[in-house]
Amino acid sequence: MDRADRTGKTRLRLGNRLAWARRRLGLDRRDTDGLAWLFVATLPNSGSTALASLLDSAPRAGRLHPRGEGQWLVPALVAPGTRWNPDARVDLGLVRAVWLDRALALEPVAGSGRRLVVEKSPPNLCRFRALVGAFSDMPVHVVRFTRDPYAVCASWARRYDPAKVAGVWDEPRAADGLAFHRLLGDICGRRMAMLAALADLSDADVAYEAFAGDPAAGLARLVAAVPDLAGADPGAVVAVKDYAPQALRNMNTEQVARLSAAEMAAVTEGLRPHAAAIEALGYALRDSAAVAA
Repeated sequence: MDRADRTGKTRLRLGNRLAWARRRLGLDRRDTDGLAWLFVATLPNSGSTALASLLDSAPRAGRLHPRGEGQWLVPALVAPGTRWNPDARVDLGLVRAVWLDRALALEPVAGSGRRLVVEKSPPNLCRFRALVGAFSDMPVHVVRFTRDPYAVCASWARRYDPAKVAGVWDEPRAADGLAFHRLLGDICGRRMAMLAALADLSDADVAYEAFAGDPAAGLARLVAAVPDLAGADPGAVVAVKDYAPQALRNMNTEQVARLSAAEMAAVTEGLRPHAAAIEALGYALRDSAAVAA
């Protein structure tokens, strides 16, 4: 870790302590008029970073973090044993205080002063209702963003190894090969079940495939549900992981093509216990031949 990284982390810890102190002392009374929130419920590697970048092109929109993920502002949210653990105790009052600090520092929109904060940390799924409730004194919108589970698992298999999945996601350590792909399918299915359970909170459901295929139509649907997104540019250039900045496009085919037939079958095996939730979100289990097509 270089000096700049250490300095940045020190400032982050101090900022969290200050927010905690203000809240505990009853000093955290701030004017939040004109501030609204859009919480995107999504899985990792689902295309949500590109979505957040595109939504950020709306004049009234802003993000807490360059990736649209406020989790990185609160070390307790990303601590081992907490990040993806729905049973972990999280001080949501502190999360609110830290996120409000950053949200209120965003430049107001000329002429209206209104700001819509786009927040899409995937681990929010583990505590989504409680998190939304912590901001319920302000206007809150919820969007569920989904993607083909085979494309999600293919992306995970490319980017993560068994050690990282075990350490960062607090999952059992899987062997390499098909056992790892089976575990990825199970993880994906469990997280899609969390997503499916939020149907009653959702103001709009958006599938990556449909949105990437026609961003203008997708944005029109979102603006109808969240008017503060008006003016977002459907052709905006977005940054997607390690790909060159580009307009939003459907990358499912090239992602899934990296999986062998045996790996696809292993993913299906992992997904199978969660078939009802997957189908509720508009997807289906498929054999390797169907996935390849």
